Amino acid sequence: AIGGTSRLEVLDAGDVADFYAQMIDALATGQYRHTGQAEVTAALDVACERMLPGGRKALDRRTSSGDITPLVSLVNAAGAHRKWGGSTFVF
Repeated sequence: AIGGTSRLEVLDAGDVADFYAQMIDALATGQYRHTGQAEVTAALDVACERMLPGGRKALDRRTSSGDITPLVSLVNAAGAHRKWGGSTFVF
């Protein structure tokens, strides 16, 4: 981290599902908004969901028809920031 310390956190299926649900909610309530980055737009156009145990959902790299890495990265970064981060999230 810039000007601080870093640590490695390993995401489990619960984190992935939580982070995805939080992103959907944050987008729906206007807390987050997509400002048109081409890579994110392309990922949104091809992204598919997968069901997890307990009726939870996550992004699915296998069935998506293209690269969704930018979207997965944003979802995981935003979720990790909410769970372990500080007061500012800039990307």
